[in-house]
Amino acid sequence: MELRKIREKVNVSVLIPVYNVEKYIERCVRSLFGQTMREGVEFIFLDDATPDDSIAIIKGLVEEFPDRSGQVTILHHEINGGIGASRNTCLQAAQGKYIIFCDSDDYFEPDMLMQMYSHALKSDADMAIADYYKTFPSHEEIIRVEIHDSLKERMKSLLQKSGSSVGYMLWNKLVRKNIYENISDTFISGFDYREDLAAVARILMSTHNIVKVPGAYAHYVTYNGSSISKTFSENVINSHFRAIEILSEFENDLGPEYQHLLDVMRFEDKLTALIHTEGDSQKKILDLYPSLNYSKLINNIPLYWRLPYLLALKERPDEFNRIKYILLKIKSLILNLRNQCYP
Repeated sequence: MELRKIREKVNVSVLIPVYNVEKYIERCVRSLFGQTMREGVEFIFLDDATPDDSIAIIKGLVEEFPDRSGQVTILHHEINGGIGASRNTCLQAAQGKYIIFCDSDDYFEPDMLMQMYSHALKSDADMAIADYYKTFPSHEEIIRVEIHDSLKERMKSLLQKSGSSVGYMLWNKLVRKNIYENISDTFISGFDYREDLAAVARILMSTHNIVKVPGAYAHYVTYNGSSISKTFSENVINSHFRAIEILSEFENDLGPEYQHLLDVMRFEDKLTALIHTEGDSQKKILDLYPSLNYSKLINNIPLYWRLPYLLALKERPDEFNRIKYILLKIKSLILNLRNQCYP
């Protein structure tokens, strides 16, 4: 562990788990060290046993920004623990009144921390939230977020794919530290996909005063192919269903509309898991959520998956898999043609 002594009072802790991001980390760190918030901030980087030169790049930038060196902490995991464990390690070291996470392949606008903190302070808010940029290789889109008046509407918006939403990402939310401290197991070791959705749900259930900050500040980079959100593994699939378990903790309190949206997520995630598994693993997934009503939920999945999904649910996995391979092959061909036409 490399721990630099923080001599000033810390108002904002920026927490950055780092793993296999040497292509992106310099831009991320420069955006953090270039913040207009010069005092009362700390930057905690967690080296999750990254195999590349990400940490060396960070250390070089610390030397380049000597005025930030006293605000920087670099922590190390001897063994890769995943994003859930990394977030927990960062939280345990944080000294700030407020916490914000930054994914190490994303980056912030220069005045983000100042704007977020000043609005949170002015409103004595538990959480400050802002719009963000969705960043593609050739362009960006501003994604608007909305703070609904009631807790039920906020929680429902987490599960909706369309319409205004509070959003389940952590990097556009500045959260009072004691909110995290009051939630047990905010992040779970080995829970490496949708860990942010589960955490934001618990945060929303614990917050009372939320302020919307005008403007967009975080840049969410969509083109990091090594990101866990771009890959599927047994751990990722299990994390899908672990997130649903956590979200289901609130079903009784939030009513039938929330329950329906959670059923839609169960239904869609079950199909996603079937697509990315075979054999015994596939059989276990078919046993999940037997009470789901196929006829009520079918319109929530693409038309071309409806027949094969029905075959799988009717215990005809061989037919499902044959159609699956054809559909995935067609999808791959379309993506290759699109990349050739629009490189």
